[in-house]
Amino acid sequence: SPVIGFIGSFKPWHGVGFLVDSFATVAQMHPDVRLLCVGEGPDLLSARQRIAAHGLARRAVFTGRVPHAEIPAYLAAMDVSAAPYLPDSDFYFSPLKVVESLAAGTPVVAARMGQLEQLVDHGQTGFLFRPGDGAEFVARTMEMLRNPARRAVMSARARARAEAEFGWDRVVERATNEARRLIATKRAA
Repeated sequence: SPVIGFIGSFKPWHGVGFLVDSFATVAQMHPDVRLLCVGEGPDLLSARQRIAAHGLARRAVFTGRVPHAEIPAYLAAMDVSAAPYLPDSDFYFSPLKVVESLAAGTPVVAARMGQLEQLVDHGQTGFLFRPGDGAEFVARTMEMLRNPARRAVMSARARARAEAEFGWDRVVERATNEARRLIATKRAA
């Protein structure tokens, strides 16, 4: 069965309730799809209650907190990784879980906001959707679920991009180059 997954803290802005409600729609169209949610937080109980209210408790797994060393195994179990962040005018952070998903070769369906737009190449390493737009999230997710060949290509591209751009060696190189540029600018002034 194909698996839609989420890894992160279950905080209101992460949109896990939105994910559960959207999953209920996907589940109507794809009868064998499963939901895997890894993590803990204040919205975990609500997410479990919501999935039960949709009658989908048997098609969803909520692991709770797991050791970070086990995250790659959970990512490997996912066919699609969800970053369902809700609309937020103050969205400023860079979700490490999206980079981890890409590095694991798991295409991402992410809200079109903040740095997510730079992390996910729309149509290449995953899909972006309007934050809070359940219909678009469902459509993008179904597009991946219905086309395993395209998903496999996205998976390979996601992994290649993560290796080329998001590895620690690249991050350190960019930070070092920026520090050198700032030092040179200050010295020139």
